Amino acid sequence: VSEFSQATYRFGSHSFDKKVFRVRPSNAITFGEGSADPVDYWQPQLSELITGEPDEIAAGFRNHLTKAVERRIEHTERIVCHLSGGLDSSSIAASAHLLTTEGLDPNRIVTVSAVFPGLDADESDLIARTVAIQRFEHHDFEPRMGPIDWYAEDMAVTGSPVAHPVRDLTVRTREIANEVGAGLVLTGNGGDEVTADTRVLSTMLRSGEFGAWFSTIGDLGTDAPGTAVNAAVISAGQALPSWTKAPLRWLQRPASRASAPLTARSKTDRTPRELLADSIVNGLHSSRMTFLLETQEAMFAAAGVEVSHPYLDRDLVEYVAAIAPASRPLSPANKTLTRVAYAELIPKAVLTVRRTVLGTSLVAKTYKGQGAQFTDRYPQVPPDAERFVDPAEYLELLETSTDDLSAVAELWNRWSLLLWLDTVRSSK
Repeated sequence: VSEFSQATYRFGSHSFDKKVFRVRPSNAITFGEGSADPVDYWQPQLSELITGEPDEIAAGFRNHLTKAVERRIEHTERIVCHLSGGLDSSSIAASAHLLTTEGLDPNRIVTVSAVFPGLDADESDLIARTVAIQRFEHHDFEPRMGPIDWYAEDMAVTGSPVAHPVRDLTVRTREIANEVGAGLVLTGNGGDEVTADTRVLSTMLRSGEFGAWFSTIGDLGTDAPGTAVNAAVISAGQALPSWTKAPLRWLQRPASRASAPLTARSKTDRTPRELLADSIVNGLHSSRMTFLLETQEAMFAAAGVEVSHPYLDRDLVEYVAAIAPASRPLSPANKTLTRVAYAELIPKAVLTVRRTVLGTSLVAKTYKGQGAQFTDRYPQVPPDAERFVDPAEYLELLETSTDDLSAVAELWNRWSLLLWLDTVRSSK
């Protein structure tokens, strides 16, 4: 709990409750006589190396993602596709649209989007372009900001001290799913982890293919030098051994990052495909993804709605991991595999946009809108919460300008924790 208040909490095998442990992703627990041991029930099973022209590889990817969508909607009468305006969710909706040309009734699919008028996170135009070329019923909504007790209700569902600033994206989507009679919501979660070009580049470094890495970075730099440098830094960081990353994050020295390619070679005989599969799976098992999926799925389930993520499909992950780096399309745009695969099915504006990070403006609005409620309820740390939140530090954060988002984010963690402790006390 104290880790959470300091923003250092990691979703590992423990939970917020004593003697309650979390089953890690792709693990199962088998209960036997006197034991309950976790078993890793799935790792990618890699086929032969997949080679071919980039367009052929991209077509294979589109086919696998479309089949992943088809498998998920096969036994559900009505389905909601979350459509954010970004590439990943748009590709899911595009695959559903592709299935309508093969006999799927378009009335079974409903797309749902959050819009943010006046904020730089608003992608109404991109959403409208996508909706215009598809045959589905569509719903827009503007997220609501209500009393902070809404967050307390969420905590009761998720069992964790998380007051998610954009919680209404999930809540309104599940409400619309209930209104239209949909029992399943499809998301684009996992798209970043599965299709990021930087994972391919880091695999080249980890397997010692420095020549291929430099050549690819050079090709990217011809069109976009800044993007190429960014890809080089990110891929080098991903290739570093895990024990080096914490001090590098702490130091934040560009020189250390720049020297990473010289020290990133992994002492392993594993193939590039195995290393890439590891990289993808590690991304899917990260604390960020674990937190996102656990909280999101719990909140949908509370309304009787299932949520599923086609990008986490086993066959899709195995296909992507088996692609030979030389055959995979790469570009400064990142997630090139998806962009090429859906070039004829997603509006050009969506394919080419460099997306604003959702939340910078939206979260800032939430912080300012809800902060006063939290401050009124917790002008100081309650005595029975002082073992988790330092009173002096809390008061210092309260005096911080609301324009300093990093400071307010720290304060938000304390607010979340104090609210959660209230819910724990009131439930006893």
